[in-house]
Amino acid sequence: MRKFFSVLSVFALCVGFVGCEPMPKKPAPGGHDHAHSHEGPDSYSAAVSDIEKYQGVVKTAFENNKIDDAHDALHDIGHAIESVGTLAAKEGFAEADLASAKKASESLLDAFGAIDETLHGGKGKSYSEVAEQIDAALATLNSFIKK
Repeated sequence: MRKFFSVLSVFALCVGFVGCEPMPKKPAPGGHDHAHSHEGPDSYSAAVSDIEKYQGVVKTAFENNKIDDAHDALHDIGHAIESVGTLAAKEGFAEADLASAKKASESLLDAFGAIDETLHGGKGKSYSEVAEQIDAALATLNSFIKK
């Protein structure tokens, strides 16, 4: 049953991201204007790095009360989060570590899905309401990166 709800939440988040209305492209953080690409990260550590980059954009947008600025980052973070399990498996994570990384990525999908719902006028959550959940999940994902 839990797996069903996890799959359902991932599906709902993907539908939410895909259902977003196109917005005019704004320069990405750092001033670069890139075409939208869904190639995704090629390693587990790159996926976590992408998640942290987009998380920073979302957090800043909410802190500055400019939640529309989080739109593109919320779309992109969903793709990065979805790649975590596949990349962790590809890199040969132990079964327990793989399960932990997948659980953390599901937690992130839930948290950012709630934020996306707010962005689209639904009864979601603000960044501050899910910040602890995001921080805990990111700490878990980062614990598997070999320094």
